[in-house]
Amino acid sequence: MAVVLAGGASRRYGADKLAADVVGAPLLDRAVAGLAGDRRVIIVGPARTIGRPVEFVADDHPGGGPAAAMITGLRAALATPAELITVHPGDAPGGGTAAETLLARLAELPDEAGVIAVDQSGQEQPLQFAIRRPAAERLIEAAGAEGGANASARRLVLPLGLTQVELAAAETWDIDTPDQHRAWAWRDSPAVRQILAAIDAEAPAKLILLGAEPAAVTALVRAVVLARRGFVAGPSKSAASAGWTTAVLLTDDPASARTSALRIALRSVGDPLGPDGVDLWVNVP
Repeated sequence: MAVVLAGGASRRYGADKLAADVVGAPLLDRAVAGLAGDRRVIIVGPARTIGRPVEFVADDHPGGGPAAAMITGLRAALATPAELITVHPGDAPGGGTAAETLLARLAELPDEAGVIAVDQSGQEQPLQFAIRRPAAERLIEAAGAEGGANASARRLVLPLGLTQVELAAAETWDIDTPDQHRAWAWRDSPAVRQILAAIDAEAPAKLILLGAEPAAVTALVRAVVLARRGFVAGPSKSAASAGWTTAVLLTDDPASARTSALRIALRSVGDPLGPDGVDLWVNVP
């Protein structure tokens, strides 16, 4: 059983983000696409058209925050015979894939109450977990009469003592803003594929990314991290006089590096004259 949280007002996005086109499909469709075809799905939120069989349930506490939606979904799941239940946000395009990863890991741990996703920075994701039925019952009890309204999902989930499972950046990524949307869309762009090929060929200890538009540099950094494990974001700075922003990605395995650095510049029409010493130019996706 998969519970998908699809409420919220999309304030930071500026429009209905769950309906936004994400590489050819609405975001909510992307969020469930990675689930097994026979997986029963409960979506907490307003009913809408979606490309697979699902059951929509109304949030018991509209506007009460994600913890309330989580409790609503768990109650609906416990009304079925389901013994294993996953939860993930509807704005996570890799959330369905992550849910299957968590379920597979939980199956390997028969004595555990559940498992919880951890991102590559080591941060637990309190809205991405897989639990057994008794743990879901404990969560509902902990939420009390208020049903989790305006509560902290992290504080509700923490006492369960769920086993941590580190996931790839793409499995914990959510889209709250247009910039996060752009980073996800760019992860399979020609520019990122060029960069990944250069990484494979050169095995650099760090990537130095340069561009005239700070937001584009940030999106490219995020896209590379989403596309490939093994690099983490380092410092970023702007050189106003030169018109270029610089960001750094560092390998998490420096012992395997064969070169010290790879300098990559992001190019678009109208950019200032490029800096010296660039190893690779890529076009703005």
